[in-house]
Amino acid sequence: MNTLLEAMSGWPAQIADRLCVYQLPEREYREYRQRVNMWHVKRFVDQFPKPIHDAAWAMLEKFQLLDLYLLTSEWKSLPEEPKPIAVPLTARHGESAQLMSYFISKRSVDVVSVEEAAGWRGPVWFFDDFLMSGKQARTSVQLMLGLEPDLPKERVSNPLSAGAVQWFRNANITFRFACGTNDGRRSLCAVLKEAGVNARVEIMHEARRLDAQTIGRTEQQCQELCEFLREVGYSLNQTNRSAIRDPQKWNADLCQQHALGYGGMRLITASFYGVPAATITAVWKHGTYQGKEWMPLLPRLAI
Repeated sequence: MNTLLEAMSGWPAQIADRLCVYQLPEREYREYRQRVNMWHVKRFVDQFPKPIHDAAWAMLEKFQLLDLYLLTSEWKSLPEEPKPIAVPLTARHGESAQLMSYFISKRSVDVVSVEEAAGWRGPVWFFDDFLMSGKQARTSVQLMLGLEPDLPKERVSNPLSAGAVQWFRNANITFRFACGTNDGRRSLCAVLKEAGVNARVEIMHEARRLDAQTIGRTEQQCQELCEFLREVGYSLNQTNRSAIRDPQKWNADLCQQHALGYGGMRLITASFYGVPAATITAVWKHGTYQGKEWMPLLPRLAI
């Protein structure tokens, strides 16, 4: 594909048509609200060795991108009585939590804080966008209940009062996530059980993982693709701004552990406004590979 005309009839156009809802970070791109286009897609794949281009295109063809409809469709059919209320799982009300709160409130569901929800006798739905490894969700629950958190540096929730803790353990609670993994669900269910919390965990959409079956290629083709992505991810973890600021934290072991996304989870999933850390590192992270700047397809803010 040496010309734009050729590219328009091939993989870049098809993939860009699906990924164009992803909004590129304004601080990284001069054009306001620039979207992913054919040029971004082709530039990303051109960084791969030619022998694995076919597998790379297959990976992108199966990439799971959740748009607004997929993120909120499950909130359409809600029971009128008893009326549920929705509570953001994380007190750290970042961009993703704000967006989810806004979209859910548009479905005629009241969105309140956990302190405001305490004592509510009807259904309570704690919500978040992603449940991948489950560690952040577990940490949020642990902090609310005054337990030792999995991620002590992540202040994602505030401690509840003794009365609110008692309510939390016995209320009609459901944890609802737009997208997640069975591993994440099991991990969160385990900490809820240990804490004596009677709650359900629901995932609207199963996160997609990179493997031969998912992308429709042989085990060898998928392995070669993963080996390259692991090599790139390791390099990006070592050369990203976060690693430069804190090289002791980002040692060789940690860089290798997260080379294929957080915990090596190999996910190929994103939403239209962000990418979970468990998604393959090369898809979203800045840094250098073999002395050249790596151009991620769905970049996060380079902070």
